[in-house]
Amino acid sequence: MTICAVAVTLLYAVLTGGVASLAGVMMALALYGAGLSLFIAPNSNSTMSAAPGHRSGEASGLLHLARSLGTSLGVASGSVVLSWRLAALTGVGDRTLGVSEQAVLEAVNEVLPLLVTAAIGAGLTAVLRASPRLRKQQM
Repeated sequence: MTICAVAVTLLYAVLTGGVASLAGVMMALALYGAGLSLFIAPNSNSTMSAAPGHRSGEASGLLHLARSLGTSLGVASGSVVLSWRLAALTGVGDRTLGVSEQAVLEAVNEVLPLLVTAAIGAGLTAVLRASPRLRKQQM
């Protein structure tokens, strides 16, 4: 998730709307995808390993519930902040058809710190969680 946080920070720095920023935006998005792929599989494995074998079905369901809830809350909170900032910047609350590109970019740049915070939170949660091996040693 550190890679994701760095990628979103890079996106914040290079997202200008100009053609010159396209390569930087593509690099930041690729880096973000790589960060997600490096995080999701080990995190899922760690979560599933923490459950006893006879509870693997419940653990899998809870893992998918947490992932869906996180995705839903992330999209919803990002959308709320984007809509709120667009309304504040343009005075248009429910229509974005006539909004300038610059206003959209400003609003998006105000959403990106939320994404960095979410990435840091997810990373800290994963790091601070005791590993399954450590828990087995404590028992």
